[in-house]
Amino acid sequence: MFNSRIYPEIRDNTLNFIIPNHSADDITQRRTHLRQALATSEWEPAVKTIITHPFNGDFFVLSYAL
Repeated sequence: MFNSRIYPEIRDNTLNFIIPNHSADDITQRRTHLRQALATSEWEPAVKTIITHPFNGDFFVLSYAL
């Protein structure tokens, strides 16, 4: 479970896909692949954000309210 004080972007009662990113190109490429894999009705309602872990770097988050 994520601590909301550290990661306020991760809200309660959500389903989150958290994907590591190692470079700016990596973020772009993964978002493109996810967008192609999901239908518009699945992609549009998702909240898309980046969180930064202090030791492991940036992660792309695709979040859906339950």
